[in-house]
Amino acid sequence: RGLPGEIAPVAHALNLLLVRLKSAFSTQSMFVADAAHELRSPLTALKLQLHLLENAADEHAQREALAKLNLGVDRATHLIEQLLIAARTEAAGAAHAMGPENLAEITRRAIAGIFPLAQSRHIKLDCEAPDHLIIAGNVEGLQILMRNLLDNAVRYTPQGGIVSVKASAADGSATIVVEDSGPGIAEADRQRVFERFVRGPATGQKGSGLGLAIVKNIVDLHHAEIDLSDSPLGGLRVSLQFQAASTA
Repeated sequence: RGLPGEIAPVAHALNLLLVRLKSAFSTQSMFVADAAHELRSPLTALKLQLHLLENAADEHAQREALAKLNLGVDRATHLIEQLLIAARTEAAGAAHAMGPENLAEITRRAIAGIFPLAQSRHIKLDCEAPDHLIIAGNVEGLQILMRNLLDNAVRYTPQGGIVSVKASAADGSATIVVEDSGPGIAEADRQRVFERFVRGPATGQKGSGLGLAIVKNIVDLHHAEIDLSDSPLGGLRVSLQFQAASTA
């Protein structure tokens, strides 16, 4: 207060910077606390599985304990990877290289990556997309976004179900719609699932609760829009809209 006119803008800018720093430190502190809480359970499970392996009575019990231990390691590894991605995509002011990217091709590659899991669960994958759907985006972020969306859709869809992906361009924007025949998400919970460590309905699938939080981070990075609604297939409909698109 009472600063000379020449100094006031500098003081105002510094105050804004300090507010942003406080917010960043607060976010980081909460993230670390949440991550530590989430890692406690899988690490405890790994310790228990190792104890069972050490005390296995015969070769069959050893193989069974080792298989469970390997599965536990895979789950812990996946959680750590998701935590790192969440931290990277959530970092305020982080540099993310943007360039012209073919969203249709990124979508097709994500579908190819998820196909073995879908096949093992007898889930039909439908894809409808133009050859080219160009947007200004970060290729790594877009790959992670599509992979997480499809992974969620396939894992939460019961065996024998359907996952549909449609990509299109209209009026200078690109739209990706992912639908499934799973249990869906109640309307009252659709905003909460974008928060870290919030999981969808109980379907027997064990997730990190980070998939949709990461998706939302990447959507915000691209100044895009995401909407959750009911799908005609019976499950969830996720609609993404990006700006500055073309099919040329």
